[in-house]
Amino acid sequence: MYTYEYDAAYFPALPIVEVEVTPFGQDHEPSQLVAMIDSGSDGTLIPLPVLRQMKARKTGQITMRSITGARSIVDVYEVTMRLGSHLFPKVRVAADRHNSTSILGRDVLNQIIVTLNGLASTTEIHE
Repeated sequence: MYTYEYDAAYFPALPIVEVEVTPFGQDHEPSQLVAMIDSGSDGTLIPLPVLRQMKARKTGQITMRSITGARSIVDVYEVTMRLGSHLFPKVRVAADRHNSTSILGRDVLNQIIVTLNGLASTTEIHE
């Protein structure tokens, strides 16, 4: 099991995990990212500057709806992600042009067992 401390810079504290990301189909040194766990998000978001820096390949665009209901068109990139012992070889992620925080959504979360232990302020990723 992999355990990550919540980010106490937020109130209430925020569940986060560390992920390794590489461009899909490319042999690059992985980028280490801290991602917020968001079970309310359909998909995973990574800041656009991070995707550009790793030279990830843009594969298209989608319409994304925010929590307020506002819609916007965003670019989609394909990456490979590693979270603990789990490898996700081809994840379609939305490029976030406005924020510097990565968000791990249900497209990845629904493939693994995640425990949010609020009393201990830890996120547990089961093998």
